[in-house]
Amino acid sequence: MDELSLQQEGFELIRKSFDLDLGDIPTSRADMVQAIADRVAYWLEYDVEQLFSFLYRMDIDQSKVEHALKLGNVVPANVGVAELIFQRQLDRLMTKKKYKQPDIEDLDEELRY
Repeated sequence: MDELSLQQEGFELIRKSFDLDLGDIPTSRADMVQAIADRVAYWLEYDVEQLFSFLYRMDIDQSKVEHALKLGNVVPANVGVAELIFQRQLDRLMTKKKYKQPDIEDLDEELRY
């Protein structure tokens, strides 16, 4: 799987989780991160508990989040957090693909799920 396909698959999963209302999937990493950053900015302004809940469920390192939210960073907080979210989703997809198990052919239908 090429880099762009992986990024688009990761963004699609994030889009569903964030309930982003976009027509087409952005084609560049920067556009994908910006779409996430827009939602993060909204959550920072109006529902920070929802944002932290989402970050916890995604298992994003708290120290990285704290660093991204520090005042005085060159990168705005919403963009820094969006980068963390996007990269974590890509890492999860790569791990899933790396350790994917082949389907068991002779498995009884009642044991499948």
